[in-house]
Amino acid sequence: MNIIPISSMAMLPGSPITGVGAANSLIAPAQGIAATPFQDIFRQALHNVEETRAISSADNMAVARGEVDNIAEIMINSQRAEVALQMMLQLRNSILDSYNEIMRMGI
Repeated sequence: MNIIPISSMAMLPGSPITGVGAANSLIAPAQGIAATPFQDIFRQALHNVEETRAISSADNMAVARGEVDNIAEIMINSQRAEVALQMMLQLRNSILDSYNEIMRMGI
């Protein structure tokens, strides 16, 4: 990560820095990594929760029918679903905290 000293920022295009747009132009994704919109990250996390929950539910039904030979795999899938749900809840909490912080900012 390159950190640009404040003294050299005056020489950059778009100076003086007047708002968020100028600051965003200084921030570039790491080489070889494309910037992913937050909406896509959130959508992917939600899809992951739904997918792991469906797998866990199918495994639970198989256990109830007595069709399971490997209970360890069932437990692993159940924990994956739990971790995915916890991650989604933490992501939601982070979003709400960020929103509330923005709303408390003075203009």
